[in-house]
Amino acid sequence: MPPMTGGMAWRSPATEHMFLRIALSAIIAGVLSGALLTALQAHKVQPLIVAAETYELQAADSHAHGHGDGEAHEAGTPVDDGERLILRLGTNVLLGVGFALLLSATLVLTGRRLDWGQGALWGLAGFVVFSLAPALGMPPELPGMAGGELTERQAWWLGTVVATAIGLWILLLVPAVWLKAIGVVLIALPHGVGAPEAPAVVGSVPPEMAAAFVSATMVANLVFWLVLGTLAATALARLGHSETHPA
Repeated sequence: MPPMTGGMAWRSPATEHMFLRIALSAIIAGVLSGALLTALQAHKVQPLIVAAETYELQAADSHAHGHGDGEAHEAGTPVDDGERLILRLGTNVLLGVGFALLLSATLVLTGRRLDWGQGALWGLAGFVVFSLAPALGMPPELPGMAGGELTERQAWWLGTVVATAIGLWILLLVPAVWLKAIGVVLIALPHGVGAPEAPAVVGSVPPEMAAAFVSATMVANLVFWLVLGTLAATALARLGHSETHPA
């Protein structure tokens, strides 16, 4: 009976080892970077969110009293800080593992060298794609800030991420010079179209608080992506070395 080839090649030991390396490196990088992001958010971002929620409740109370409501305004039960922290940690770790899977697979499939410097560069690219480029049109928003229609905002965000990712890929990895112009056009296209405009409604959050929130969020995301890329590349290198040189 002839040996099985073709469709079964992907089940070779080398391929299985590659998938295992990607998965393990993603778990390590995702958990650690997600925990770090949570700590940064708890220190810098979360206090601004709590303050903005206070402004929002005060504005709602003022609106209710201004309309002469006979009943006191019911603000609802605030989320406990500990519960909020646990939920944020779980979300950040899941996002970290997901992004690390994407980053680790890209590092392996493109054949880039596996060291902390290369990982940091790819982490920086991830920050540009998923954080910086969308924030240029839709900065992070606090509770109580006026925003555009949700579906339109989500569509613009997704389009910006895809266009920026493809554009960066062309600029950094495609050797043909004439194609690099297409990469530049793709990166600029979503911003030329423009993000959905917010309604002409004055929010309850002071402008300086909104600016501080954008700054804190972007710094936290930058650190997250740099650490994520560095850990993913380092873990891939270490796991590859241990497979090549078993103890």
